[in-house]
Amino acid sequence: MSKLLRLYPGLATQCMQPAALHAAGAASALLWCVLAWRSHAPGGPSLLAFYALAAGCMALAYAVFRAWSAGAKFSLVAVLCWAALFRLIGVLGMPLFEDDFYRYLWDGRMTVETGSPYLSPPAAHFSDDSIGARFQSILNGINHPFVATVYGPVCQWVFAAAYWLAPGSVWPLQVFFTLADGVIVLLLARLAPARWVLLYAWCPLVIKEFAFTAHTESLAIALALGAVCCGLRGRYGLAALVLALAVGAKVFALALLPFVLGLRWRAWGIFTLALLLVYWPFGWAAVWPPGLQVMAEFGLFNASGHLLLHSLPSPYGRWLALAFFALLLVLLWHRHCNAPGLMPRGDLVFAALLFVSPVVNAWYWCWVLPFAVIYPSRWAFTASAAVLLSYATARTLGFEAPSPHTQPLWAWLVQYALIAGAALADWRFGRLAEPAKTPV
Repeated sequence: MSKLLRLYPGLATQCMQPAALHAAGAASALLWCVLAWRSHAPGGPSLLAFYALAAGCMALAYAVFRAWSAGAKFSLVAVLCWAALFRLIGVLGMPLFEDDFYRYLWDGRMTVETGSPYLSPPAAHFSDDSIGARFQSILNGINHPFVATVYGPVCQWVFAAAYWLAPGSVWPLQVFFTLADGVIVLLLARLAPARWVLLYAWCPLVIKEFAFTAHTESLAIALALGAVCCGLRGRYGLAALVLALAVGAKVFALALLPFVLGLRWRAWGIFTLALLLVYWPFGWAAVWPPGLQVMAEFGLFNASGHLLLHSLPSPYGRWLALAFFALLLVLLWHRHCNAPGLMPRGDLVFAALLFVSPVVNAWYWCWVLPFAVIYPSRWAFTASAAVLLSYATARTLGFEAPSPHTQPLWAWLVQYALIAGAALADWRFGRLAEPAKTPV
């Protein structure tokens, strides 16, 4: 018990206002139950209903946070228990406004049955009568079926495990990716004050994307954050192994490579060997999968800074975006080298990556949030709310457009105006340039 208290000192905090915390937790749980119940209805909840429920949960989390910041004392155990309950409710629901899980289910089947999901696109199996009615329905739900998968080898192992547990069912995926999100929460509980952990643990964006919709980001983020923690403790060999797994789950994790390993060439060698072993079972097709090539070449959704470069002749816009991101990465790495022992500014690293990215899905912002718990800011948590406006599309709003993913201009403008306004406020007031707590 004493060792547990050393790891999580917030566990010893006495809850001085338990009624207020439990009232907020119970009210949030009720809202999540309503959303889970509506997710099983034909067509799911309306976008307006989802926004209303999410806004209610945000308001309750922020009310507890404000009371905590004002001097109220709450129990970290109670906060984490309520967070676990919210995620359990989400697992009992169905994915919201997303169809990516069809691809996960199909990839799991292909990995188990054929050894690789990278060899052929789902459309190649449309006329295959041997797959059965259940997987025929899954096949019909896959978006962009003429393009092979974009997901990395580590995700494919999880998809295969879900297929082995319950072929064609989404709940194993929800369980796996929710457990990974739980690892993120526990790591953050060691690295930051409990009231800031609350903003992540109770965040509607996080719960919706991982518990309800089973996005793979939680696995990659958990591994990346684990690698950072290993590096902070001086265990660079282990950090290299874990970071290789994170990259195998999502290539975004590559952006943390210089911050975690620095100029330790032995660790770089371990990382390279581990990454080769991760990709080896699937071959070259997994390194640069066709789906990722198509997304990089033609994808454009909810972008911000990338729009400034989109009008340039191809491929100059993409190269300029990469050069801009590389410059920011070098500047952040130089700053990190001058502050050894501190958590890298992953919030700025991944925000810069999203700034130049042609596709900015809502769940991509979950890469920013764990680091924003360490380096708190208005803009990061404002983004976690504002980015939900990216779900306002032709498909969810029901208007005619060339693509179901077409956004109305107002949704894009309001989203980025809110984020920009919060960033300006942080700059104006010099919001917490130093971490909320120095990791040990």
